[in-house]
Amino acid sequence: MSEHSSQWYRDQTNQLIQSLSKNDQQYFEDLQLYLVTKKAFSRDELAIQKSLYTMAQDLVDASKDGISASNFFGKKPKKMADEMLTQMPKISLRERLELIGIVVGISWLYLFLSGGNGRDDQAMILNPWKYLGVAFIEGICLALILWIVNFYTVSTTHRS
Repeated sequence: MSEHSSQWYRDQTNQLIQSLSKNDQQYFEDLQLYLVTKKAFSRDELAIQKSLYTMAQDLVDASKDGISASNFFGKKPKKMADEMLTQMPKISLRERLELIGIVVGISWLYLFLSGGNGRDDQAMILNPWKYLGVAFIEGICLALILWIVNFYTVSTTHRS
């Protein structure tokens, strides 16, 4: 059996939910948004997308029988998503570090190419504390950004 990518599952899911009523589409999109952003960079994206695809197929079948998304999955998409996330596999520490390493590596490359001191008449000086400081600050900023996205997503899906 061939393995599809997360993007393939995402595209197929989006096609499936187009056939649903507006209320069911909104419910499923809230569920989808919450699942993808709630544990961003800590859960396996492929497993999440596979589950969403299967759920979309089930919902399309249920809607043909006149069952709405809230009756099929429950009244609260957030609660449903939280239950699903407890079952989703976590990504490894190595995969998390790879994601953070990309951002930090780009910054370090910029620091290295800029020379670090801003003056052309001196030799390049590499300051390891500057590089470590950049990595630390970027790690904090990434965590803060993910927390803000999660907070905004939770409050948005909760209101709808």
